[in-house]
Amino acid sequence: MCFARLETNIQCGHNKIVITEECQFGATDQKNNCSGQVLVVEHESYITKPRLCVHCYRRKEHDICLGYQRAINDLESAIRETRAKISNETNRSSLDRLKATATRMEVDRGDLVDERYEALNAFRIEQGVWGDG
Repeated sequence: MCFARLETNIQCGHNKIVITEECQFGATDQKNNCSGQVLVVEHESYITKPRLCVHCYRRKEHDICLGYQRAINDLESAIRETRAKISNETNRSSLDRLKATATRMEVDRGDLVDERYEALNAFRIEQGVWGDG
C-alpha cells in the first residue's frame, strides 16, 4: 500500500496523484504486484495557481496562439494579394489606394502580433504563472 497526496486543479478539476510514501515493494515494482495500485490518500490539496492542470494550460495557450495565428495568416495572405495587384496597377489613384491599404494591413498585422502576446500574458497572469508555464 502506498500513501499519496491528491492535487486538484480548481479550474479544470483534473486530479494528480503524488506518491508521498511508497510501500515496501515500491510504487513501480511490478514483480510484487503493488505498483501504486493500492493508494491511501493522506492529503487533498486544491491548486489555485495555476488553476488549470498542465495539459489544460498548454491547450488553452495553444488555442490563444492558434486563434491569433489564423487571423495573422489571413492578413498576410491579403497583403500578398494586394501587393500583387500593386505590381499590375497602372492608374495612379488606384495604385496609391492599394499602397495605403497594404500599409494599413501591415500595421494591423503588427497589432495582431502584439495582441497575441498581450492575450498570452494576461492568461498567464490570470493563472498565476510567469513565463510560458
